[in-house]
Amino acid sequence: MHSAPPGTPIAPPDPSDPDYTMSTEDVATLLGTRLLQVILNNAPVETVKELLDEGAPVWFQDAEEGMTALHAAAYVRNTEVVKFLISKGAIWNAGEWIEAHLGRLGALIVVILFSG
Repeated sequence: MHSAPPGTPIAPPDPSDPDYTMSTEDVATLLGTRLLQVILNNAPVETVKELLDEGAPVWFQDAEEGMTALHAAAYVRNTEVVKFLISKGAIWNAGEWIEAHLGRLGALIVVILFSG
């Protein structure tokens, strides 16, 4: 690794560089962010399943807001996705986002899980 002189702007990695590799954390962040986006756009459960099959982490938490995939699914009231994510191990009370929304989100998930 080369050391740049102080004050030198650091260019982001170039994905077209044949030596470029993404870290596992970067891949998880990209896939997790994509997962949140499709869920917030009310994607069908099949799309969510495909993303999880591709490696999107069910446990991903948005760094800025703290929202997880399960929170997003409950927020858009997608009962099928909520049930699917829980079946895949999503934890309903995970993340910082939950602190501000615990009562409403918990009640919503209970309603979703126990509605026919």
